[in-house]
Amino acid sequence: MNVDFIELWHSLERLPFLFSITVYLLVLGTVAAFFAIPVMLMFRSEPRQIVRSFREDRDAAKSMDGYRSVLRLTASCLTLFNTVVGRFAAWLVLFMTLMQFVVVIMRYVFAYGSIQMQESIWYMHGILFMLGAGYTLAKEGHVRLDVFYREAKERTKAWINLVGSSVFLLPFCIVNFEFAWSLVRNSWVVREGSTETVGLQYIYLFKTVILVFSVLLIIEGISLAIRSILQLTAPPDESPRQQVQA
Repeated sequence: MNVDFIELWHSLERLPFLFSITVYLLVLGTVAAFFAIPVMLMFRSEPRQIVRSFREDRDAAKSMDGYRSVLRLTASCLTLFNTVVGRFAAWLVLFMTLMQFVVVIMRYVFAYGSIQMQESIWYMHGILFMLGAGYTLAKEGHVRLDVFYREAKERTKAWINLVGSSVFLLPFCIVNFEFAWSLVRNSWVVREGSTETVGLQYIYLFKTVILVFSVLLIIEGISLAIRSILQLTAPPDESPRQQVQA
């Protein structure tokens, strides 16, 4: 029996690579199975929570009179938009974690690095904070520098929110949008990409998120101002939820 030892040797040399690919696929399959169940459950419950919250706000607006009902419903719609964007932007945390896990496994187990995968993590990290800014403001999750706000009365808080959103937040967002516009426009003109040859060539799309960030904060700033006005002009018999929550 004639045996081609050279071909057999080459086959043996390929075994470690095939073995590593098999292990790689098993690792990815295990991670995917680990995330599959909570992801499916969250995808089913997320839209229901958003719709239920909006219906409650709509019912609260219907119980108000005149222009207050219109303002209340307007604030609810504005916050609903930021809620949808923020809730789904939060999913980037899951994909960012998964991508970072894959990058670490590939680098330290298989000695393989991918610049595109690493840059995708930077993209998701920036987009997460930019798109989630409006939703975070709606949930009062931003850091407050006013040390008196926590212990202040509700009307005082409403005045602080109204002045803060009208005098500081909205002008800042408008100025930020104006300054970022030329930066983003120039980036689109040259189709700016990564400084790395094999990196992601979508810097111009990434920079566009700065404009979206400003718009989302403007939307929520208007909603915050409306809710503050409703609280300041609320009759004594109106419940706190009807006054301020959206």
